[in-house]
Amino acid sequence: MAITKLLHIKEFKFKPYSYNLKVSITYILNPHKTEEGILTGAVNCNVHSAYEQMVKTKEFYGKTDLRQGYHFIISFAPGETDAKTAMEIVEGFVREYLGERYETVYAVHDNTEAIHGHVVFNSVSFLDGRKYHYDNGDWQKDIQPIVNRLCESRGLSVMDVNKKGAPKVMYKDLVTGATRLGVFKPMIQRDLDAAVILASDFEQFKEELRNRGYELKRGKYFAIKPPAMKRFCRTKSLGADYSEEMIRKRIQRESYLNMRHEEMNKAPHIKRCYGGKIRRRPLSPIQKKYIARLYRTGLLKKRPYSRAYKYKDEIKRLKQLQEQSLLLLRYNVKGTDDLIGLRKTLSDERKRVYREKKRLYREQKVFDGLTADLGYTEGEIAEIRAQVDKDLTVIKADEAKVRSEILTLERIIDETVSEANEKRALLEKEKEPEKETPEENNETKTKTKEMIPEPDLIRKTREYVRQR
Repeated sequence: MAITKLLHIKEFKFKPYSYNLKVSITYILNPHKTEEGILTGAVNCNVHSAYEQMVKTKEFYGKTDLRQGYHFIISFAPGETDAKTAMEIVEGFVREYLGERYETVYAVHDNTEAIHGHVVFNSVSFLDGRKYHYDNGDWQKDIQPIVNRLCESRGLSVMDVNKKGAPKVMYKDLVTGATRLGVFKPMIQRDLDAAVILASDFEQFKEELRNRGYELKRGKYFAIKPPAMKRFCRTKSLGADYSEEMIRKRIQRESYLNMRHEEMNKAPHIKRCYGGKIRRRPLSPIQKKYIARLYRTGLLKKRPYSRAYKYKDEIKRLKQLQEQSLLLLRYNVKGTDDLIGLRKTLSDERKRVYREKKRLYREQKVFDGLTADLGYTEGEIAEIRAQVDKDLTVIKADEAKVRSEILTLERIIDETVSEANEKRALLEKEKEPEKETPEENNETKTKTKEMIPEPDLIRKTREYVRQR
């Protein structure tokens, strides 16, 4: 059975706006995931120049902003099919659903237990410049039925489209594996650790969580919802030590009650005491571990249990202010002119890092083609490739650092401009004269009218009219 998911690729905050589209294409064409590029293909463009062709299409029709493209993921159950069959299904889906309107790149990744396909296509049609539009119900009406039909023709199981809607997956979670728990994650881990120590079995473990205000849910996986969180989260998403199976093992291994029971069952022995100063018996490893975790959970402190989740917005803001302060100190920024100069400096540094990374990728592509026929030994080839990979790791870390600094700097500039605009508006409001009320305005006009003397000709004319 194949499940289809659709992700949209947003525009990048800085130019080029299509940077996220390039990242997506590079990701799906990774040679280490596609058998050195064998499991890749393209429609209406060339695999190796697909990104450049998509950008030219956007520029031709003047649609370079907003959504840059879309990303389909077609996932198969582990062991259900092979890479060749998956490639046929993905290619058939591209040709039937997208047809001849969009520049499309597709690939199949077989580096994981579950084979899956990726389809990335341009948001702008190269035929008429119209953008792709997804309506609610398209997944159930068009997208998944095409995949079901292709799977059924090859003897694979199909998915019931009437049972559930399109699955929702965030692209950043797919690539980075992020849990999106934010400040909740360390607190949830801390509560689970404390409950493991205090419980003698899994039922008592759940009772300890309920006493802390957690809601529990038991479906396919054990899930919990702490106070102030809107959704349940599976404990296994918190780390390898927090799956249900591992928690049960930890209760038997780390529970203080179980360890105490084992110590009491040991054979008694007489401990001899000699004169002089009485030394306290040192704590055992389990006692040290227990006391340390009691301290971290707050049970040994005379204060209420931590409610830091109530201040998650303040915590996030403090982190932003800390990053901004460190950036200003690092580059010795003292005024607005320094901010503008730093923006240019960081922009040049980002371009330099990008050029260096591009050069290393070209070298990596060349070095991947080295063979013993060219006079290199296997050891030399491995050493060269390892060095290039090491250089790439360093340059990627530099790129991430520069990108983070640019985002922090832009946030500082936006806040500075916003604050200056507010001050300017306040000063202008203070300088504005007070507006007169309608009554005061009428009185002023009447007084003015009375003060203006009538000309002699008008006065004589009025007297003549009254006499007649």
